[in-house]
Amino acid sequence: MPRFPTPSTLTSTQTTHLAPFNILHNNCAIDTNCDWDHSISLLIRCLSLYLWCHLNHPENRQNGRQASLYSYIAFYHIIKNQERLAAHGVQIEFVGPFPSSCTVNWVTLSISIHPILLGAINAASGNKPPWTLPAKAKYGNFDGRRSSVRVGKPDITTPDSFMERSMTVLPLRVLHFIKANYSDAVYQTAWHWLLHCFWEPPNANLTKPDVLVRALADAPRQYPGDTKDKLFGEADVKKIMEGAATQEIKDSVRAKTQEAIERGAFGAPWFWVVNDEGKGEPFFGSDRFHYMYEYLGVPYQDIAILPPQGKGAKL
Repeated sequence: MPRFPTPSTLTSTQTTHLAPFNILHNNCAIDTNCDWDHSISLLIRCLSLYLWCHLNHPENRQNGRQASLYSYIAFYHIIKNQERLAAHGVQIEFVGPFPSSCTVNWVTLSISIHPILLGAINAASGNKPPWTLPAKAKYGNFDGRRSSVRVGKPDITTPDSFMERSMTVLPLRVLHFIKANYSDAVYQTAWHWLLHCFWEPPNANLTKPDVLVRALADAPRQYPGDTKDKLFGEADVKKIMEGAATQEIKDSVRAKTQEAIERGAFGAPWFWVVNDEGKGEPFFGSDRFHYMYEYLGVPYQDIAILPPQGKGAKL
């Protein structure tokens, strides 16, 4: 079960963000501030949801770094509900914002996931992680366990030497490179696999380049799944590691972080949800999906107390 660090060992939180865009719902057209063009198709509703999760904190130690348990929980909730969301006309794309000047004939719900630098978010917002308050840190052990079990990830556990292992700048850059150079499906699988490696036994220390290389080499083509096929070949892993060290990728991480700051993000997982009227609102936390679904008009079953069952039942 998750074991949260004491307040003396943690210093930051998590976050998310959205790039600017305009939706012309009735005309089925979308104009966004992106650097590529293409045409997509359109259903009756135009819904966009962008999710920025994170795996790590910033590059400078003074701001602290921290991997986000609740971002993993939010990520997995989305993954395991993909088919059901699709049945309601909700398409999930693990890609960046829509292209500039693109004609849209088909978009319902788009989810874009970006790793970001969290210490910068905390510094800009003045936020502090809940673990800095002893009472919240103690409660976090209960809440983390309950949340993990409820989402279907009972094996989640906080790694030993958590603060050392959570300095995951390199995995963050790796994910940015994969996002820029591989398909949506590969990016989604890489996200899920690295989160699994970090949060579930044996809790790989992804801060070490050789361990990260091994994790990428071991990544299955589908996760979860029984396939023995690998997601990346040896040449791919080499290209990814080299690409993650480039200035372009470093700048990409900083740019996404700045976008999050400008959107008012103060933690993670942070969602920006746009409904079919083109109105956007922020949502924070891994337990706010019912609010998001209501805002988007997606049918869902809310928590409700059931009447007693059986002979002597009284209403």
